[in-house]
Amino acid sequence: MTTRITRPRAITGVAFALLAVVAAAGVGMAHASQPATKPAAAPPTDLPSAEAIFERHVEAIGGWDAVRSHRNRRVTGTFDGPPFTGAARLKIWADAPDKLHIEIREPLGVKLGVFYTGEYGWEEFNGGEPVPIFGPRLVEFIEGADFYGESSYKDRYSEIETVGAGEFSGRPVWAVRAVSTSGRARRLFFEQDSGLFVGEHTTIARMSEDGKLEAKFVEVLHENYTEIEGVLVPTRQTQKVDGDARPIIFNYTSIRVNVSDEHSYYPPEPQRAKLEADIKRLKDQAAAAKAERERANSGG
Repeated sequence: MTTRITRPRAITGVAFALLAVVAAAGVGMAHASQPATKPAAAPPTDLPSAEAIFERHVEAIGGWDAVRSHRNRRVTGTFDGPPFTGAARLKIWADAPDKLHIEIREPLGVKLGVFYTGEYGWEEFNGGEPVPIFGPRLVEFIEGADFYGESSYKDRYSEIETVGAGEFSGRPVWAVRAVSTSGRARRLFFEQDSGLFVGEHTTIARMSEDGKLEAKFVEVLHENYTEIEGVLVPTRQTQKVDGDARPIIFNYTSIRVNVSDEHSYYPPEPQRAKLEADIKRLKDQAAAAKAERERANSGG
């Protein structure tokens, strides 16, 4: 029997916010229900190709060679948003190509960690039992764990298309519709003048009051680009989730890259063995449910 831990609903909301963060340090806000992008009347023939927009972004942040020279990243900063009334401490560990650990510590001692090992995702609350991350949340986290972010667009997306020109957070931007290899669609905004990736519109999985997952519209703003070892990275990310009274702000005060310290993305034994057994069980259940649906649809 799997032991379940109970989390305060507000703290669980923080976990969703962390899962939504784009592998952060690598890569006047309008209310999310009123998108800040104003579509322009430019005909499609006047728009640059999506590939050209992505390539210009890579060039703007330092170029392929500089981007790929970063192998790991260690970030400290603050998390400011619901359910906390003040800023909490934030730490991020990331290793190329897709390992990620985000930790938040509330001033009174609450600690939440979310992890992606490159194979599976898990979370822990106050150092308790590791719990698998599964379903839509896992898809979001896998995408967020991509160390090179939008620079990996050729592997990251199955479809990209320039859909317009407009304004985002007071800046002229190109808008690109991008569909990830998992099928998740996002609208990305690149500043026309600098070429930098400055924001996005997407949806994230959030838990409703009755404990069910629901899709929530979110607007994300990336700003305060700073050069770190030859690469420009955003050091502040603001998320505005539809229905939330306050935005969620990730502020990165220190970013180090290519550090020599080793970081583990797995829980210690015997917790690791139990977690991996739980993940295998969940995968087997999902595969059996899918097979049953396919049989039912085929009339078998």
